[in-house]
Amino acid sequence: MEQREKKLSEFSSAQIMSVLEKEYSRHGKFTSGEKPPYPSLEDALDAVSSKVRLAAVSELERRKEKKSLPLLKSALSDWYVPVRAATIKALEAMGDTSAKERFISDANCDDFRVRFEALRALAQLKDASLRPVFAKAMQSEDARISTLASEAMFSLGERDGLRSLISKLANGNSVEKVEAAGFLATIEDPEAQRAVGDFLNSNDVPSSLKETVSSNLRRARKGKH
Repeated sequence: MEQREKKLSEFSSAQIMSVLEKEYSRHGKFTSGEKPPYPSLEDALDAVSSKVRLAAVSELERRKEKKSLPLLKSALSDWYVPVRAATIKALEAMGDTSAKERFISDANCDDFRVRFEALRALAQLKDASLRPVFAKAMQSEDARISTLASEAMFSLGERDGLRSLISKLANGNSVEKVEAAGFLATIEDPEAQRAVGDFLNSNDVPSSLKETVSSNLRRARKGKH
């Protein structure tokens, strides 16, 4: 009989716990009650502790192992919102498109984190059939959601997306202005470039906001080269 294949990892239980500790160290330390041995990351994803599950998802994203995709997709149903949001982010980073329908559903989620990650994952697909999803999200009162949706619409060739971003740059709140300018600076479009120039030259825009936008623009343009 062939030796049973190890679950997603060749690490020992102690090494798995060490990996999870390192992943979680950004937020704190696991308590003693959260530190039973985890023979694999699969076991860690079944942990009672939401912190352990979140760390396991982050570690699976870091590894980008295709064989972990089915396991990651099971975490889309986790009751803990940060785990669900992190799972969507991980699947997007790994280029998985098989969870598209679930992402569409999550694009209507009441929680910002899940909704934002779902919309961002859908935007990466550049799928024209998703226009209604983005059109609805453009109406969101959350500046980050509506801006992301506008960017996605423009990427699909919809000028409404561009007009929405230009409107946010001219008339939106400070968050909308910064988010819109960051995207408009990255596209080769005369209307977009003119809008950014008008914004930076306006006497009605606070200098602190101009500096924030200018700094973001420099980073965006540097990233293009």
